[in-house]
Amino acid sequence: MTDEIEALREVSSILDGLPPEAVVRVLKWVSDKYKVDLTQIGSALSGGQSKMPPKATASDLPEYFNSAQAGTSAEKALVVAAWLQTVQGNSDFDSGSVNRELKNLGHQSSNITRDFDDLMARRPKLVVQTRKSGSTKQARKLYRVTHEGLVEIAKMRGEHA
Repeated sequence: MTDEIEALREVSSILDGLPPEAVVRVLKWVSDKYKVDLTQIGSALSGGQSKMPPKATASDLPEYFNSAQAGTSAEKALVVAAWLQTVQGNSDFDSGSVNRELKNLGHQSSNITRDFDDLMARRPKLVVQTRKSGSTKQARKLYRVTHEGLVEIAKMRGEHA
């Protein structure tokens, strides 16, 4: 079991920095090399039930946000970020977009950068930075919610991932 955990850590650290299309190519190559049908993994491990995190289904942000019952400012940012990513189809998003939506919901962050730093500092990471434009500390950064972040939101919403 220890070898499996170490392998998962290494794979995760390698894939975290890749864009989604590169992750798909890598996983396809691995599945071909080791003759693994990726579509069967979730049901094989769970006795027929998939272990994939649920995709955000509420088409309406206020409904989705309220169903999550997020407590901290960082958790609120995570919920909005996941909604932008999964429902709106934004593979990457900036913190300003998240904070604008939070403001519309009446939950504007007093320091959105700190909130995203908090989400990235957690282990496992709930959000990863995918890009940075510019060299200053205030440069525009793009983020993506991780699989673990989506699982965390499913827990907040009372769903079982």
